[in-house]
Amino acid sequence: MIFRATLTACLGLVISSLAAEIAVLVPHEKDQGQIWWVDGFPTHREGARWLRKIQTGYYSFALNTETLEVLEFGKPGESAELELKVIVDGKEYFGDGGAKWTRTTGPRLIESGHFFQRMDVTDLKFSTKAGEVLNAKARFEVIAWPDRLGLLLSAEPLDPRTKVEKSIRLKTSKGILQGEGFLALNPAEGVKVPGGSPLLVKAPNCAVEYEPAQGWHRVNLDRVKSIGKGNDVIERIQFQISNPTGREEVARLMFEKAGGFRGRLGSAITGVSAMLCDADGQPTGIPVQLSKNWHRKPERTTYDGQWFHGITQLRIPAGKTVALELVIANAHWGGVAAASHAQLSLIGWGGNSLWEQSALGCWGESICYDPDQALANTTITDVRPLMVSGKGSGKKWAWTNNMGGGDFFRLYDLEGGRVAHSEMKTTYHKYGPCLTEVSYQGKVGDAMRHGMTMSLGRTDDVVRGTYRVRLDVEKALDFSRFVIFQVGSDTYNFTKERKMAFGNQGGLVKEWDTRWGGNAYRGKPMKLEGSNPWISLHDAVKPETEIKGAISNRGIVLRKWKARIGGKDASAWIAEYGQTRHRKDSSTIDFVPPPGVTRFEPGDFIEATFEHIMMPQFTKDYYGPNEALRAALGKYENSWRMIHRESAGNARKIQVLEGQLERRFPDVKIGAVNGGAKFTLRGGLGYVPVTLTGLKSHKAVQLQVDGHLLDQSVHGNDFWQCNYDPVKKFWSQTFNLPLSQKIQTIKFSSQK
Repeated sequence: MIFRATLTACLGLVISSLAAEIAVLVPHEKDQGQIWWVDGFPTHREGARWLRKIQTGYYSFALNTETLEVLEFGKPGESAELELKVIVDGKEYFGDGGAKWTRTTGPRLIESGHFFQRMDVTDLKFSTKAGEVLNAKARFEVIAWPDRLGLLLSAEPLDPRTKVEKSIRLKTSKGILQGEGFLALNPAEGVKVPGGSPLLVKAPNCAVEYEPAQGWHRVNLDRVKSIGKGNDVIERIQFQISNPTGREEVARLMFEKAGGFRGRLGSAITGVSAMLCDADGQPTGIPVQLSKNWHRKPERTTYDGQWFHGITQLRIPAGKTVALELVIANAHWGGVAAASHAQLSLIGWGGNSLWEQSALGCWGESICYDPDQALANTTITDVRPLMVSGKGSGKKWAWTNNMGGGDFFRLYDLEGGRVAHSEMKTTYHKYGPCLTEVSYQGKVGDAMRHGMTMSLGRTDDVVRGTYRVRLDVEKALDFSRFVIFQVGSDTYNFTKERKMAFGNQGGLVKEWDTRWGGNAYRGKPMKLEGSNPWISLHDAVKPETEIKGAISNRGIVLRKWKARIGGKDASAWIAEYGQTRHRKDSSTIDFVPPPGVTRFEPGDFIEATFEHIMMPQFTKDYYGPNEALRAALGKYENSWRMIHRESAGNARKIQVLEGQLERRFPDVKIGAVNGGAKFTLRGGLGYVPVTLTGLKSHKAVQLQVDGHLLDQSVHGNDFWQCNYDPVKKFWSQTFNLPLSQKIQTIKFSSQK
């Protein structure tokens, strides 16, 4: 007993030591950034400037990509004068501006996420003061960390024999900053920063190089050997960071894969989850930004092709050496399809705007988002079902057919013109692998502000995108048409269904045959009533261009609704919209204002939670492991009953015994009391995300279901997710539970 007590005490000291070590590494509240078009994507708004802004917790930077004017530098409202100069064989050429946006040139977004934003402008124009034009390939790049800004000028004359010098000069309110083709700055202080780093980064079997232009240590992972088989392949990369100085230093790390993707099945790069773990392999909750690309055309360009960047930032105490581990999963996390959300670069494909891609597993995309609506004029673009026979090949573990799109808050003025979304900012809360959470916030015209938070949970049955949305009206506004949420979209609808139906948790209210085409509503709006209303789009028709592979039906479950429209409390209403686009007919299902309401009043709002479901059409299509789904398809395939099953079966009845319930969707989120919680839960399909929040450290908690300790690990510590909140300064942990329709008792407790 004495030995056991002593061992327990020693383990407790080790855990406490690790927790304290991780606590000093975590990001501060200001350690994040955003990038957006100030006036919205300019091709969608008349008179909009090509003005792209970066905002971090420390500084602002705004660049007009056509004129190369710096309209903000440092504090909001402060500007700077930018001069780009190229000297070729002694002759001076000055930057006149950037190329206009096309699918391949002009302003491009390279990568974006929690810590790091990178953009460039291609095909710069240079000329002498006498008007002589420089014949060169020139590009201006902006590299932004929360507290550091890099400016990079690249210029390659067509004659390689010429001697080239490059200069960047920035005149600010605090003085002149100048560099030879590159500037590393602290915009908050208005000063240059050293190009080097005193930190030492070591990772076995990985090439590590500090790159002053990017301000990061590049850690190449192409030679890392994977462990596991089939879909359970993961990679573990142990590394150390040493700070020999007498002050805290910021470590900026970029873990790179330029090749060497180790997934045995599927396409590994389509689903990448990266976790930063402590020396014992426990997730720390420190974010790893996910940015990637797989696009390439014959005419090659900078940053095209296949690459993955896992980017993070750590605060290393003076005189300390820190040992950590990066874990990368593709298909599975703890034996179940992992959920991931990443920024996907479009360089090499075209458009070069912000494109977001979420995935279950690594067998292709699950749901894609275009927050600026730059390419498809809609927010939800490609949507693909899970674990059904692949497009083209009909094989397993392959890309599936596209059943996209969808959109939110589509406003049409009195003349029928679309009012574009603008100022769209992205905030990354959770990248995965158990639950993703990413928010897009902006404006609709000048009268409305809106936000959408997208989530996808680790599971083994179907794609369920959960969207929590909010619209606030600031000015009175008349409209000819307003769509709160729609599946598909006015401008992006890759499938069509012969039937639609709606009902609630109790069953069917109405089913009807759809009437495609005409760009008009088909019938009067229908009111949703009862608990957990649902809409089914079923009996889908296979697109003519797709010969092989399954398609899916689509569905919506409304989990939360509260609204004031036209100055009055409003229920949810839906209507079928017959659509004709590019001479092709289909139908969408729209959430619309109540009948007769064509005006918003100040103070109006809409708050809702939608589940967007991709349902396998036939039993034979689904090859996944979820037997409950397979059995249900055997009874109800290609019918509204599958979406009714989602409404009723995934309704979560919760009684909290210890702790505080914060929400039911997308996860059952419970606030901890003394590091634990206890509650009963009835209902749930697939794997239900369950989160315990308000934790004082990253160390793992124990989770019991009906008295049995949960352990889904395949390789050890590989089935939960940890996230740190720098605002509230606490951690959360998320698990995914395969639940049933009976009451189950779930208990969280601290490890002994």
